[in-house]
Amino acid sequence: MTKKYRTANGKKIDFDEIIIKNSETRAVGNMNVNAHGDVIDSQNNKIQNRNKKVNNNYNKQVSSENKLESQQTNTKKILKKTYNENLNEVLSNIDKGE
Repeated sequence: MTKKYRTANGKKIDFDEIIIKNSETRAVGNMNVNAHGDVIDSQNNKIQNRNKKVNNNYNKQVSSENKLESQQTNTKKILKKTYNENLNEVLSNIDKGE
């Protein structure tokens, strides 16, 4: 049972019915989507549904975070190796009395 609202003039409006009736209508703006968020072409044919679009964006974000994480790990390894090499060189020079 949906809730119906009464206007100031006394008319009853069912917003759920309006939403369902207009769910395939092109949304206002320049994003080429319908009310569901599905990507549509100029003839209002679905190109990509909203869930697939969201999943693609999520996967791009997760993969870019993983790439960044691996780059940071590699950088840390390189810095640690360089630091250890420099430290060993300094310690060997101290031992030699240089």
